[in-house]
Amino acid sequence: MVFMWRDTADQHGLFLIALDGKDQNWSAEAISPSILHDILSQAGEVSLIDREHIFLFGHSNGARYVQNLLNRAKGPWRTTAVHAGFAVADSAIIPEHPKPLRLYLGTRDHIFLTDSARSVAYALAANGHPVELLLIPNHTHWFYDAGPKIAEDAWTWFARQ
Repeated sequence: MVFMWRDTADQHGLFLIALDGKDQNWSAEAISPSILHDILSQAGEVSLIDREHIFLFGHSNGARYVQNLLNRAKGPWRTTAVHAGFAVADSAIIPEHPKPLRLYLGTRDHIFLTDSARSVAYALAANGHPVELLLIPNHTHWFYDAGPKIAEDAWTWFARQ
């Protein structure tokens, strides 16, 4: 996944941190916000990290995870963008400080369906999150064909937040 962001990172001077889920999977308990804070602190020892400009991006089950972080956890992240994945609508809570979410989903995704994405977007918006659902015509669950374009678009959106 990080390779899909490389050109965008190089062009805009971004510092990327890419985490892998345990056994190629993410659970709600996989990485706590405190562990993410520790990772950011360690990264700050290697490079200057602007803690006012931390953004989360996730794909598939990783998208579920970062959406839950955005909705349920306090953290330095300003916003989140996800591709081809989302948490279920009824998991959304009303957070103390709602943050924006951008959801990219292909109309031909066979795992995460557009009607469900609309329900999730509605639930998060009803709980205060500004939400943008971007449906990509004829795009599937596969991130790696469109990844660099999505990364650049997500960065442009992040930079406006």
